[in-house]
Parts: sequence; structure tokens; C-alpha cells
Amino acid sequence: MPAKFSEDLIRPVLIAYFRVGRLYAKIVTPDKAKQLEHLKQSLDSYKVCSNTILSLLACATIVYVNYIQTWNAMLGHFYLCT
Repeated sequence: MPAKFSEDLIRPVLIAYFRVGRLYAKIVTPDKAKQLEHLKQSLDSYKVCSNTILSLLACATIVYVNYIQTWNAMLGHFYLCT
């Protein structure tokens, strides 16, 4: 999986990984080793989704904090000038 996706591709990629994880979780086989392999593949797909979402939330938090700091600095400058 690439490190970054454009904004218009993030949602479809996450949905695809989620559905692949769901598909592997639904596969039932009499061979327990194969069943465990499918569950591991399912877990890997779900991990890609959760790690991507967590990284996006971390980026959004950083942007939000920078926005608030910039806004507060602008307001402080405005009050100092008046």
C-alpha cells in the first residue's frame, strides 16, 4: 500500500480494505490452519484501515492545533493594535 493517497482516493481504498477484511472473516473451511490464515488476512486488512484512520486523525489534529495557534496569534496582534 502506498504511503499516501490523494484525498479523493482515501475513502474508496479504506472501504476496499474493510470489505476484504470482512470477506476473509466470513470464509469458513474445515481446515483449521486455513481458517486461521484467513482470519490473519482479515486482521491485516482491518489493521490497514485502522492505522490509516489513526494517521489521518493525527494529521487533522496537528492541522487544527496549528490553525488555533495561528488564530490566537492573529487575535492577540489585533488586540495589541487597537
